[in-house]
Amino acid sequence: MQAPTLNIDELVREAENAARTEGHRYFTEVMGGLDGDCCGFCWVEVSGARGKIAAALQENGFYKSTSFNGRAVLCYHFRHGQKTQGLSCLEVANTAAAKVLAEAGLTVGTRSMMD
Repeated sequence: MQAPTLNIDELVREAENAARTEGHRYFTEVMGGLDGDCCGFCWVEVSGARGKIAAALQENGFYKSTSFNGRAVLCYHFRHGQKTQGLSCLEVANTAAAKVLAEAGLTVGTRSMMD
């Protein structure tokens, strides 16, 4: 599934940077720098991570949870760093983070819900 030499510390930092960068772009260009979208939550789920990879993800802020279909997953709420709780901005940011993790070989998905 993943390469054993995967540097999770760097990978999570890269995903966080992608979330902030894309969140900023979306908030500025699409939302016009104004709040007003519905509030909500969004997160990235990593499934199938085991051993050292799972431990390293947890050391970097991921937490154990159960997905909607009952599978064990590791979750992380990537932040966009913008002055909005807008769900669409959170979704864009977490999708950017998930892409980074997926490109590194992790099995990921995003979930969201309105508040």
